[in-house]
Amino acid sequence: MKPNLTFIWVFAVVLLVVTDGYGQTKIADTPPPAEVVIDIVNQPGCPLLLAVISVDAALPFGLADESQSRRTIRVKVANIDDKPIRGYALGFLDEKTKMISSTVMGRFIDRGQSIPIPASATGEWSKVLISVDYVEFSDGTSWGNDSFRRSQMIERFRAGRDLAMSRLNEVLVNYPAPEFFQKQVNVFLGVSTSHPSLEPSSEMLQKQFEFGFDSVVRGITAPGKRLAEGQEIAKRLESLRR
Repeated sequence: MKPNLTFIWVFAVVLLVVTDGYGQTKIADTPPPAEVVIDIVNQPGCPLLLAVISVDAALPFGLADESQSRRTIRVKVANIDDKPIRGYALGFLDEKTKMISSTVMGRFIDRGQSIPIPASATGEWSKVLISVDYVEFSDGTSWGNDSFRRSQMIERFRAGRDLAMSRLNEVLVNYPAPEFFQKQVNVFLGVSTSHPSLEPSSEMLQKQFEFGFDSVVRGITAPGKRLAEGQEIAKRLESLRR
């Protein structure tokens, strides 16, 4: 069934400014980037509510894009369904760029709650269509066509994370107050990634599995009063990765 293409129009313009030698602000010689039009598809029965947070010229990891040709779109996502949600995928589709963002949460998101990890995609955008392609609930049921098979990406991340958590519980038997590390790890058990709109390759799926395992390792080695123990536990986890 095709979605009802009723659009929410969002216009975002990024203006580049520089400061001259006298501390005055002026417009840079580089022309401002073109307007970006974002259409969020109205999909009846969709369990997610989307809202654009920002459209800017920054690439992931804070790298500047001097050409102003690539923009990162960030989207806030909220659960409006009665069932808790543990993962989802969004499509960012443009004539030039087609990206799919997949997100896995470390904890379930209940009705009315916003996803703590914004969905994002970077590309040469002009007129972008954003829609929900797949939603996975805490009971294993799902909503959406899963057109880009991102359910596989979500499953692989969860498999890697679950393996690491199982190994972690085995290791923590030999450490006092294991709940300290279990609580510390919970903050790091989610991820949001974006890839071109192709079906996941075996390499992509393997990387998702590794991301899932690594999310536990990052949690164990987070700065804290038991960092030395955490680093020791992480080494033991690495030896149990396979």
